[in-house]
Amino acid sequence: MASFQIRLSKKRQGLAARALILIVFIFAFYLLIMRLTSQLYYQKAVNHVREGYYLPATEDLEKAIYFQPNYPVAWREIGSAYGSLGDLYPVDEAFPMAEKSKQACSKAVTLSPLDGQSAFGLAMAEARLESLYPHFHLDDSDNPYHPLP
Repeated sequence: MASFQIRLSKKRQGLAARALILIVFIFAFYLLIMRLTSQLYYQKAVNHVREGYYLPATEDLEKAIYFQPNYPVAWREIGSAYGSLGDLYPVDEAFPMAEKSKQACSKAVTLSPLDGQSAFGLAMAEARLESLYPHFHLDDSDNPYHPLP
């Protein structure tokens, strides 16, 4: 009778181990699917940027960031796309785009401090904000945006 109880508990242990392995596999598969989806949206956005379609590129990069929020290259690219998109609009619409570009590049620098392209994008966004600021604040001589420390 005792040997039957031992075999039954070993059987339950085997089922528990299989269930644990299945849970770990599902979690790992979920993370891989999220990364793959992010990579697909990122690559689609890169193709849009190459063709000069910056608005669809920003939409796809936002989706890529949604699926992988700590992806510094996507943050850098969306900052660049917002900067390029701001160049196509008049000054009143370019300022918010430049602010979005600065925020995205700042996030990219935070995630990857050694990435020179992100730092350059941040400096470009700051320079763009510095040049656009006087168009909105004619009476204010103190410009809060400075690209260089």
